[in-house]
Amino acid sequence: MAQSSESMNEVDMLTEQAKAIIHAVHSPGAEGRRVQEATELYSQLSKHPAAQHIAVRLTTDSLSPLIQHFGFKVLLSGVRSRPCTLTSQNRKEAKSWLISLFQSERWSYRGQGVGALPPASPQYVRVKCAELIAEIARTDWPEDWPELKQALLSAGSGSLAGSAAMSLSVWCYLADMLNEDTKDLPASRRRDLTASLSTVMSMPKDCPALISCVRSALQLHGADRQVVREVLGICRSFAHVVPVQLLLQNGLDHLIQSGLEVPDLRGLAVSALGEWVEKMSPKKDVPIPQPTDLCRFTLMLAHLAATCRFNGDEQAYTFHRQVAELLGDLCNTNAVALCQAMQPADLGDVWKALLHLLRYPSLSVQLEAATGMSSLAKAHADNLPPFSGSPPRPPLGELLGTIFVLHLKATLLCHRITECL
Repeated sequence: MAQSSESMNEVDMLTEQAKAIIHAVHSPGAEGRRVQEATELYSQLSKHPAAQHIAVRLTTDSLSPLIQHFGFKVLLSGVRSRPCTLTSQNRKEAKSWLISLFQSERWSYRGQGVGALPPASPQYVRVKCAELIAEIARTDWPEDWPELKQALLSAGSGSLAGSAAMSLSVWCYLADMLNEDTKDLPASRRRDLTASLSTVMSMPKDCPALISCVRSALQLHGADRQVVREVLGICRSFAHVVPVQLLLQNGLDHLIQSGLEVPDLRGLAVSALGEWVEKMSPKKDVPIPQPTDLCRFTLMLAHLAATCRFNGDEQAYTFHRQVAELLGDLCNTNAVALCQAMQPADLGDVWKALLHLLRYPSLSVQLEAATGMSSLAKAHADNLPPFSGSPPRPPLGELLGTIFVLHLKATLLCHRITECL
């Protein structure tokens, strides 16, 4: 739809005004009134009928990233406003424009090696763009935006690392929206969005579309930290969309395990594990993981717990406490299944990990270990055949206390022998 020359002149004027104010706000020694002016202009632009055209001008990759970010933020506010200030034609144009951005090189490093130039649109601009795409998709996809799915999948498995990261980020935003307790997402729309995301993650059965996209992204851009972050984000957020059984079946736990090995990705990986463990409690009408998948996942946590050693570092202690909580909760909620499915040697590794945590100099870690041990012991005892005339078993609480004391004595004795030698 063509705009009159008068309205175009207004768009150009507002665009130049926004550029000048953003530049002034971020200049050294900027006055407080500049911030107020920027806030007022932001409110004005968000409600302007031509917000989409202004945003396109402000987000040109030749401009400062700060101005680009402001442009995406203006359009995002316009989309979220109730009632929406965008006309149906402007909304259609905005969606076509956003689709075209997936093939832009603005999100990726230019060149290779030491001399590579940073992206024209850095991470925080890309994240705001992904948030905008997800916000429109929240109400329009797939019925009124069918081309979005293929655009996301193509970008996610394409040769541009920045575009791949943005694609994966959009999927994360969409999945996270389903976990939000928001009243502006009707129940019918929530069901439709859940069904659409579930299809992407589960179909076709032999190689689901999004799983294939994630694997391609890692194969092409596994060295790009932002891509790996977004992959871990998908592992976390989609636990609210599909059963964890499906995520385990497709081996996404291996991706989380890789994230655990990188210090600055460990927090995201643990967050994903936390979502999975929370959803793995046996519930009615929720598919449970296959025994082999459950055992593999439990062993991964057990081996991780076995590496937790107190060294006085606060950050390391926080991580160890999280691992103890995850293993304790998993054993507590799935004790029966684990006792029935795990091989004795593997179950022995789980017990060793819990005993290891029981020695950790932290009451909270010890309590998590004791909780897991108590549940496993009870599940195992319940499966034992009754013996006539056998003496009554001691309470589990006393049994665990005895185990802890004996284990602690044995450890101290080993230390003393080592010192004597």
